[in-house]
Amino acid sequence: MKNKTKAFLAGAMCTGGIWWSYHENHTLDCETFVYQNKKVPNAFHGCRILHISDLHNTSFGHYQKKLLKEIQFAHADIIVITGDLIDGARSKETNLRPMKALIQEIVRMAPVYYVPGNHEANSPIYLTLVAYLRKQGVKILDNRIAYLSKDDDTMAIVGVKDPYFYEDSSSQFARTLVELRKAVRDDFTILLSHRPEYFPWYEACGYHLIFSGHAHGGQIGIGHRQGLFSPHQGWKPTYCDGLYHGKDSVLVVSRGLGNSKFPLRIHNHPHLITVVLSHG
Repeated sequence: MKNKTKAFLAGAMCTGGIWWSYHENHTLDCETFVYQNKKVPNAFHGCRILHISDLHNTSFGHYQKKLLKEIQFAHADIIVITGDLIDGARSKETNLRPMKALIQEIVRMAPVYYVPGNHEANSPIYLTLVAYLRKQGVKILDNRIAYLSKDDDTMAIVGVKDPYFYEDSSSQFARTLVELRKAVRDDFTILLSHRPEYFPWYEACGYHLIFSGHAHGGQIGIGHRQGLFSPHQGWKPTYCDGLYHGKDSVLVVSRGLGNSKFPLRIHNHPHLITVVLSHG
C-alpha cells in the first residue's frame, strides 16, 4: 500500500511539474506602453506598434491559434519582429512550421517589418527563411531603411542585422548603425535591433525609439522586471524587460516568446508588447 501511495504521489508531482512548466512557457503576458515625443509626426499620433521577438520555433496552440488571438486583440497598425524567429540549434525545415503559421496570418493584420537575430546568423537555412518572409510580404530590414507615409507625414524605420552577421562584429556593427542613421532623411527614427545591450550606442547615434529582444527576460524572474541571466549581458542583465529611458531615446525590450538552450522560463512568461505613439 505504501508503494502505491508513493507511486501516486510521484505521478502527481510529475504531472504537476509538467503542467507548471507548460504554464510558465505558454502563458502570454501582453503589455501596452505609450511613447511620447514631440518629434513623432502628427499623422502617426496614436499609431499602434506591436513588438514580437524570439519565437524560437515555439508553438502556442494549433497553428499558433492562442498567439494569433492576442495579436489580433492588439489592433496593430504596424508589426515589428526583432529576430530569432527560428532556433539556430534546431533549424531543420520542419521547424519552420511554427514561424510559417505565425507569419502567414499576421501579414493580413498589418504591415510587418523584420530584422534577423543571432540565431538567424548561425542558421544554415537563413536564406530559406528570408525567401519565405519576402514571399509573404514581410519587409526585411537587414541594414535597410523603410519609410512609412500617412497624409503628408513620413516616419523612418531602420533595421540592423545582428552583430553575428559580421566578421568584425562590434566595430562593423557600430559603423553600420552610424551610416544608417546618417542616411535617414526624417528626424524621428525608429530602430529595430535584436540586441538590447547596445542601447548606449543606439542613443549616441540619435535613434529615438528602439525595439529589441534577445535577453529572454533574464530567463528566470527574480524581481520586478529583473531577470537572472541573459546572453551577452551576464548575471542580472541591465536591459531585459520593458522600457528603458535614456536622455533622448527609449529602448523597448521584449522578453520574447520562446526559449533556446535553456528550455524553461520561471516567473517570466512569454511577452507581447504594444507601443502607442503620441505626439505629446
